[in-house]
Amino acid sequence: FLEPSKWEREFRDLSIVDPLYYENKQLERIGMFLAEGGYECISSEGLTGTGLSHGSGYQMRFIAERLKLLCPKAKIFIVIRNQAKALTSLYRDDIKYGYRMSCDNWLKQRFERSELGYFFYSKTIGLFRKIFGAKNVQVLAFEELFRIETLNKIYEFAGFPEDDFEYVDFGLKSNEGYSATSVKIARVINGFVNTKLTEGVTMYTAPRLQCYNFFRYKFYPFLDRLLFTRWEKKNGGFRSEYLDDVFAGSFGADNVK
Repeated sequence: FLEPSKWEREFRDLSIVDPLYYENKQLERIGMFLAEGGYECISSEGLTGTGLSHGSGYQMRFIAERLKLLCPKAKIFIVIRNQAKALTSLYRDDIKYGYRMSCDNWLKQRFERSELGYFFYSKTIGLFRKIFGAKNVQVLAFEELFRIETLNKIYEFAGFPEDDFEYVDFGLKSNEGYSATSVKIARVINGFVNTKLTEGVTMYTAPRLQCYNFFRYKFYPFLDRLLFTRWEKKNGGFRSEYLDDVFAGSFGADNVK
């Protein structure tokens, strides 16, 4: 869904446009695209309500209903992640984007605006089970993904032929978040350069942001590979006391469900 194509708008609108303004003929065009390309699986973070809403979850119901119309017999595979780690990752991503606030202030703002409903997983899972049927919805933890047995479980659930997955490199990482040290540096640098945030760029790279692109795609990754990631593994890495409190008081109870 995130690859530039002539279908970009249809995929984006499926996950963000309110039902009042949405035209179902867009679903017909997506169906034609999937049929022509022979796609057996579609995936996007936007399909669970992230994106412009910062994870409030307000889009979740109409996205699920549209997916049901698009693929009535679909099998839904939901990957969830420990909320403390997921929120830390999302914060780092916002720093990449151009934000400058501390992690604690970022979290407080999100909670005050009710923008983190997305992370109450029991409600998301319950919604998709209700619409697609419990037997057609499988849930796995992100931390379990990087195992051959997990891939076998996914293939079996989807009805795909068996595979030995010899071509899968579990050590390959893409789009890693900044280290905690790079986050501190970026919060300062973001105040002096134009970023995707200040320029209103929501997707893909922006060639005109040469200084920002240098720091994001070359400078910070180089420093993290050379110094910071290794140092943080030894010294404890990223911490947020506010996040620890929130996890214990809110998400922990939901996870029991």
